[in-house]
Amino acid sequence: MKTGFSAWRIGLAGFIVPFMFVYGPALILEDSAINILIAFITAMIGVWALAISLQGYIFRSFPWWQRVIPFAASLLLIKLGIYTDLLGLVIFGPFLLVQWKLAKKGAIPLPSPAGG
Repeated sequence: MKTGFSAWRIGLAGFIVPFMFVYGPALILEDSAINILIAFITAMIGVWALAISLQGYIFRSFPWWQRVIPFAASLLLIKLGIYTDLLGLVIFGPFLLVQWKLAKKGAIPLPSPAGG
């Protein structure tokens, strides 16, 4: 079960990407160049936020309840649209900044969620 759950966490982004194509035609290059670029960048940040929420680590480990923040941001960034992208960035940006400052300040990192 532990191996299966780890594989699910690693592969979750691969399950979400096809839905991103359906809801965002810009990701399959069916839009203007600027919309394609914006869609690509925000989708990549969204997948990155999803990975951070599933792993519980960016610059340092963080508790399970803080994983809600990057997970919510990832859903907003993966769903293409200017308002959802902006809201996702507004949520995800301060989260990254706080985690970076805590890691830089030397806050004691929490144990890894994988037990390693």
